[in-house]
Order: sequence, then C-alpha cells, then structure tokens
Amino acid sequence: MSHGGLLGSSEAAYCGVPVVATPMYGDQYNNAAALANRGMGVVLPYEDITLDSVYESLRKVLEPEAMESAKQVSFSYRNRPMSPLESAVWWCEHVAATGGLPLAQSYSSELPWYSYHQFDVYIVTITFLVIYHSCWIWLFKRVCCRGVSGFSDEKLKTN
Repeated sequence: MSHGGLLGSSEAAYCGVPVVATPMYGDQYNNAAALANRGMGVVLPYEDITLDSVYESLRKVLEPEAMESAKQVSFSYRNRPMSPLESAVWWCEHVAATGGLPLAQSYSSELPWYSYHQFDVYIVTITFLVIYHSCWIWLFKRVCCRGVSGFSDEKLKTN
C-alpha cells in the first residue's frame, strides 16, 4: 500500500510489486493512475477507505494478472538502453558541449516587459469591453429613455 508518490511508484516498478495506491495531492494522482493503467496497481480513493474496500483492493492486486503485469513493467524498467547514471552523464556532457542547449531555451527572456506580462492583451481586451458596454448604454438611453427629461431630442417651448 502506498500514497502513490514518484519514488515509491518507481521502486514498485523496479521491484515488480503490485500497489494499492491512495493518492493525497500533487502528482500522486497521476502516478496512481499510471500504475492502474499498466495493470500493476489499484487506486483506492481516501474518501472510500473502508474495511471492505481495502480488502477488495488487496485482493485485486494479489491476483496473478496484477503480479504478471508488475513483473512485465519491472522487466521493461530494468532493461533500458542505458542506465540512469549513463543517461545523466550523457546529458551533462551534451549540455556542456552545446553550450546549454541554445535551441531549448525560452524566448521569453527576449520579450519586452509589456508582452511578457501580457499587458498588451489586457489593454486590448479592456478597451473592447469599455467600448462594447458604452455602446449598449448609449443604445439603452436612446431607445428606453426617449421621453425622460435630459434625454429628449425635442426642443421645449419657453412660452
């Protein structure tokens, strides 16, 4: 039984152990769903924990199908083209050789401040909304308030 954290999920995948996951927050929901999707785990929501639901979840992960899926995931996880250490060393050397991956860097550092914070979008949106509401207010005054003083187009007689 696990909360579905990344390290516990990785350990379960490496060792080929089926899991009953009860996620609480963050990435635990995705990790638990990935375990269940691969057939090596069951998601048991915290709100649904009862004696019967825990028993059913444990019974499901101890079935031969779940055990076999866990072993297949473990086999795939252990037989990667390069070990995690070799992969880390390769990426460090690659970044050092290419100068920090210039093609993968974000262009947001080169944007003007108003574009970076999207003030240009806000100004256009607010301007549109002000004009839109002003048109509706003008139309409402023009149609509905025709005879009310101050809004009439007719001249008043003074004598």
